[in-house]
Amino acid sequence: MNKIVNFLGKPRTIENVIKNRKISWLELFYDLIFAVVFSRLTESLLEHRTLTGFINAILTFFWLIWGWGELSGYFDNHGNDSIINILIINIDMILIGLASIFIPEAVNGNFHYIT
Repeated sequence: MNKIVNFLGKPRTIENVIKNRKISWLELFYDLIFAVVFSRLTESLLEHRTLTGFINAILTFFWLIWGWGELSGYFDNHGNDSIINILIINIDMILIGLASIFIPEAVNGNFHYIT
C-alpha cells in the first residue's frame, strides 16, 4: 500500500512551502484555457445584449472562476509533481475546455450542456 501512495504521491502540507517556486508550463496552459473562457463569455455577451443574457453570463463567469480559484488554490497550497496532481489538472483542463464550447448556449439560457 505504501508503494502505491509513493507512486501516486500525496499532497504536500501547507507548511511545506516550496522556496523559489516557478510556474510550470502546465499551470500556464491551464491559465490559457481561462483566457479562452473569458473570450467566449465576452463574445456571447455581445451577441445576447439583454438583461437575461447579462445575468446568465455573470452566473457562468462566477461558476467557472470559482472552479479556477479552487484548483489554483489547491495547487498553490498542496500541489506537487505527482501523477495524481497532473491527472487532476489535465482532467480539469479538458472539462473546462469542453465547457467553453457551450458558453454561448449558457449565456442564451441553456445550461444543460455546460453543467
